[in-house]
Amino acid sequence: MRQRGQVEREPQTRLTRLSRLWRAEIKQTAKRQKSFAILTLSLCVAINAGCTWGKNNTAPSNTALTQEPPTVSEPQWEKPFFKSLEGRLKVLGLPSLRTQNLPARDLEVRFWFEGSEIINGIILRRTNEKWSAFYVRQQYDSKPLSMKREPIGDPKSGWPTMWSKLVNAEILTLPDGSKPVCHAGVLDGIGYIVETNVGQTYRTFRYGNPQYATCEEAKQILAIEEILVDEFGPYKKEMNAEHY
Repeated sequence: MRQRGQVEREPQTRLTRLSRLWRAEIKQTAKRQKSFAILTLSLCVAINAGCTWGKNNTAPSNTALTQEPPTVSEPQWEKPFFKSLEGRLKVLGLPSLRTQNLPARDLEVRFWFEGSEIINGIILRRTNEKWSAFYVRQQYDSKPLSMKREPIGDPKSGWPTMWSKLVNAEILTLPDGSKPVCHAGVLDGIGYIVETNVGQTYRTFRYGNPQYATCEEAKQILAIEEILVDEFGPYKKEMNAEHY
């Protein structure tokens, strides 16, 4: 027969064992929850990092065209000239070069001759490594929409050599001729406007009556014109007759 004290201690001992088991179970559960939380957090970080890497390392499908700012603020010639050119381009079926997002290896250069009522020009293109050129001229002085486009053919010295000549003559880097030292002091005459869309960068500049200006940049625009006249000889007489 058990003594009274032994009977009373037995349930206490059982409760003590259960309490220890519960505490151990609680600790294990807490550890599992903590491990799960750490794992979840790690997965979230990894997923977010992976998503961020993927976004930052995805090449854009089309690089945006860059427009180089003018060397002087808001040249006075720019808006009137391109306003006059807009209707002529529509007749010719030509888009504005300023908005054309060309592939990286393609390029286009437009060399314009602007008179009192006339805008003529030469356009050079390289598309998919193939060069082409054509002459754009206004057929009648008083009819700005009487525009005609004619293919020119290959330059005399070949395309690579001709292009190297133009680059060396600073056609891609020449600044705008709006600074006072480049003003010729002649009201009438001819303006030379160049547009380039090369290396996915668009820029434009103008020189008025450069043959009378004293700045070095004016000499360069004349050198560029001379290269074009020399390379596309058959059009020399027509170009000079209608612009000087």
